[in-house]
Amino acid sequence: MALTDQQRAELERLGPSIVQMRLDATSNDPGALVQGTKDTPRRDVADWLRAEDEAKRTTCIGLFNYAESYFRSARALDANKPKVTHPDAPVNFLFYHAIELYLKAYLRLKGLTPRELASRKYGHSVAALSKRASELGLFLMDEDKDVLQSMEDTDVVIESRYIKVGSFRRPTHGALDRTCKSFRQTIGEELLAAGQPVRGIQRGDL
Repeated sequence: MALTDQQRAELERLGPSIVQMRLDATSNDPGALVQGTKDTPRRDVADWLRAEDEAKRTTCIGLFNYAESYFRSARALDANKPKVTHPDAPVNFLFYHAIELYLKAYLRLKGLTPRELASRKYGHSVAALSKRASELGLFLMDEDKDVLQSMEDTDVVIESRYIKVGSFRRPTHGALDRTCKSFRQTIGEELLAAGQPVRGIQRGDL
């Protein structure tokens, strides 16, 4: 059962700490009503608390920094050129995941919740993520759009994780690098403007 607007407002007014105390004092029956929360069932209060915890732990700067790790790792591995049978696959995957995480960092900044980002609507769909990001103001260069379109329309992301035979049209490492760099700069500047502690953007260290 979804929370009503009144129930949600009351939980937000009380805050997670007080809500948790009231939940602890309630019967373990999932349908038991938690006192002082506008007659909200225990299961819904517990679900609200989990969502609040997810929102606290999954921040826009955290997602951005995670994207940075994948981007820099992709560059490092590409430069190293290991002597293996499929050297491009792990590099591609690192680039692809960095792009997804940069988009999620932007959407998190714009107010989407961790649950929304993990939902079937968005999940790992760069088409859905980039479409919503564009609607919320993210500027996409023409090459960025081409890279995103290629990632969504072909098996390149899956192919980077699992061996598949046949020919594939995939973005070059140069194109993937430029899209990551474009997202890093544009989204990083948005985070800086919002007061987030982004490192390296103004120094132009990439």
